[in-house]
Amino acid sequence: MEHFLAERYLPAAGRGTIAGDVERIRRAAAAVAGTRLVQTLYLPGDELCLHLFEGDSADDVARVGCAAELEIDRIRPAEVER
Repeated sequence: MEHFLAERYLPAAGRGTIAGDVERIRRAAAAVAGTRLVQTLYLPGDELCLHLFEGDSADDVARVGCAAELEIDRIRPAEVER
């Protein structure tokens, strides 16, 4: 299983939508085999929302974003150490 970081611009005014976005992402990820949302981080000073996924490919993560009706700016492979 690989990790991918999905980045999206989220103005401070949209901050209140994060909980709803995460719920939509979780539902959408359940429909894409082998894809799971691990964590979401919001950096208000940068107006940046980061979603960490486990999955088989960046294309699968893009499908999740599309199904959740989110505009994702970038998806990059990520290395995660625990």
